[in-house]
Amino acid sequence: MRADMMHTKTIGLVGGLSWVSTLEYYRRINQLMNRARGGHYSAHIFIDSVDEGLFLDAQRKDPSEESCALIIADAVGRLQAAGAEIVALCANGLHRFLPAIRRRYPQVEIVDLAVAVAAETAAMNIRRLGILGVEATMSGDFYPRALAEQGMIAVVPNAAERAEIHDIILDELTRNRFTAASREYVRAVIGHLDADAVLLACTELPLLVEDAGVGGKAVLSSVELHCRAITARALAA
Repeated sequence: MRADMMHTKTIGLVGGLSWVSTLEYYRRINQLMNRARGGHYSAHIFIDSVDEGLFLDAQRKDPSEESCALIIADAVGRLQAAGAEIVALCANGLHRFLPAIRRRYPQVEIVDLAVAVAAETAAMNIRRLGILGVEATMSGDFYPRALAEQGMIAVVPNAAERAEIHDIILDELTRNRFTAASREYVRAVIGHLDADAVLLACTELPLLVEDAGVGGKAVLSSVELHCRAITARALAA
């Protein structure tokens, strides 16, 4: 089928957490779509950019995170109402809310980041995958569960390292600040982690650590793997 006759699904992105990485999603999806279609073709994308400050306020006030899940579910609902045919969450940690989102919007087609990562890394014959991200991602069950379905194991840093990486992400990266000291710290953690490869499971981390490998192990970007899956789903119309 000619590119100008090809129908692609409209993509809805829940962004803003942070806006820094949402920019990367928009850029990379359009690059991949143009590579697939050629010419001047690009992706049809709606973005609902959530106010990160309000999200963090809700998180502090409500330890159950039910109000946080509602914020993200509302964004998914707005994207669906706007006409999005597939939806993706532009933050690793938000995937802990997928069960609540699917209960509220069971008809929405969501491109699950953890499932996409598990499929890609299993094809690379990786058995132990390191996970670096915010605390909710590193201590959550959505990556271990998805990886286990592919016969893989999730590996995370120790408690002190998790706390430091979480603070780097929240205090620096989400505010578009990238320092040499933080880069070297994260690279050091990657270097000694007992894993075959390490996933930068925070959408800002690939902007801090651009290495393809550290300490003899591959370093993978969750943004890249997710964007490939989103684009493939949009093209599979």
